[in-house]
This record gives sequence, structure tokens and C-alpha cells, in this order.
Amino acid sequence: MQNKVINIALVGCGRISEKHLTNIFKLQNHLNLIAICDNDVNKLNKTKKFISCLPQVNINHAKEIKIFNKYDDLLNKISLREVEIDLIVLCTPSGYHAEQCIKAGNLGINVCVEKPLATSLKDGYDILNCFKKSKANLFIVLQNRLNPTVRLVKKQIDKGK
Repeated sequence: MQNKVINIALVGCGRISEKHLTNIFKLQNHLNLIAICDNDVNKLNKTKKFISCLPQVNINHAKEIKIFNKYDDLLNKISLREVEIDLIVLCTPSGYHAEQCIKAGNLGINVCVEKPLATSLKDGYDILNCFKKSKANLFIVLQNRLNPTVRLVKKQIDKGK
């Protein structure tokens, strides 16, 4: 069985997006950036420039990346199957995560979201319920669990200290 390449739309072109983009292109045999989205045109332009400067990026591929400055426009193109996306990576401010996750989940799109997942317990449950009903998967970035200090604290908690 051949591995499927995962088509990605990255939403939110702030500082953390560069880490995601760098790793998407490092894994370009498995991941394919199709679109970027941000409501700030300056951030979109900065991100396009960042992408074109990555050593792994084919300049033709960089030119083919679709640009959206409205999340709902991206979702509309996905729902019309004009843009084929398997995964949306949300790098937006945390106050937008719940609404954006739910909109994608309702369309059956997998979501990888930066922490925190939600800013209220209700939003967290709303997201959970949406993805329980959906055929989509939800992934939350929790990279700090691997930090040495966090691992030490976890060991101490497990020991009852």
C-alpha cells in the first residue's frame, strides 16, 4: 500500500507558523502545503517570502500555493472541492480556535490546532462533541510535554510527590 500525501492548509501566519512550515517542507514526501490563510495581508506576504526562502522549496510549488485572507473563503473552496485539503493546521490566536475547529470539523476536515484548544470549558466540550460526530480527527500541539523540566515534574507527580 502506498502512503498518501497529506494536503495541508495552514491558517494563521504568525510566528509559530514558521515552525510548522519548516517541518511541512522537511517532510514534503508525506506532506503537501496547498494553501495559507491569514486575514492580515502583510503576514501573508511575509509568509510567502519565508516559504520561498526555505531550502527544500521548489519555486514552482511556492507559486502554486493558494492564498486566502478569509477562513470562510478557504472552507467554502474546500466544501466545493475546488481545493483538496486533508488537514487544516490552525496557528491562529487561541480565541479563534473553537469556532475554527468546529467549522472545519463540521465539514469533515482533520484539524491540527496549536494550544490551547479552547479558552473555556464550554468551547472545549463543543469542539469535542463536534469531532465525535464528525469523521474528522483533531490533533492538539503539545510539544512542551517533551521538555526535560516537564518530564521531571511528571515523574515526580507519578511518584506521588
